[in-house]
Amino acid sequence: MSISPGYTEDEIREMVYYYECLPHGAKLEWVKAQPFSLGELRRWRRSVHDGDLSRGLIPRDDTSPSTSIKERRRMAHEHSLRNTEKRVCELEDENKRLREANDALGKAIGLLHNYSAQRPDGSPEATSPDGSSTTKTNSSES
Repeated sequence: MSISPGYTEDEIREMVYYYECLPHGAKLEWVKAQPFSLGELRRWRRSVHDGDLSRGLIPRDDTSPSTSIKERRRMAHEHSLRNTEKRVCELEDENKRLREANDALGKAIGLLHNYSAQRPDGSPEATSPDGSSTTKTNSSES
């Protein structure tokens, strides 16, 4: 159950952690450019850091958060680092697949060169279908 319709738990967590990693002075401008309000973001932050986001619980107590600002930034940084490591692994896998495809294409091109070099000089390239069709006649003459 999401605490905001239209956003998944992962999207909310990503936005909260992204917000936490922004430098001082850039946070408000970032929030103004988003489709959600500052109040929603505050509720999300409380739920991510002090509540239970997966069940949609937000702490009632609004006096002081149980996690410090340093702890929140550390959590956001660790989350960002995990995402970066995951992305690096994905890119390495994609790079490996592309290298294998490149090698296969290189081998295919080499085989085509060998095939064209072994063909005798007098052999026709391809036969044209110009003479293969019959001409249409007008059989409805009166």
